[in-house]
Amino acid sequence: MSTAVATADSFSGTLAEMARRNVESTLAASDQFRRWHRENFIVKRPTLEQVAEHKVDVRILLLMLRWLQATIADPGSPARDLLPRIEAMIRLLEDCSQSAHDPMDEVEAEKLLSEVFPECTGISKS
Repeated sequence: MSTAVATADSFSGTLAEMARRNVESTLAASDQFRRWHRENFIVKRPTLEQVAEHKVDVRILLLMLRWLQATIADPGSPARDLLPRIEAMIRLLEDCSQSAHDPMDEVEAEKLLSEVFPECTGISKS
């Protein structure tokens, strides 16, 4: 990693490096959260404590990512090329949040399945 240093002539290099470090560290933390989510919410059944922790943590991560998204989206941002990665992670974490805290009920799931796969309507579960 380069270490941009502010000179008397320019601060832009330092600012660009700082923006990239902030994005990279937040994305790394988000990846780590997603691994924890998968292990404790997909592979296993979470404890009530984990559900409460998840709700707080995913909310904070999403706030941080949205702040970075707004900052990086500015036309003058030196790290605008990172915007697609931030936006993708926001979508992934929103999915994590929805699956853990606002899952689709069985009636809604059955309705959706019958709309998407009408040929399977009426097939009972064995």
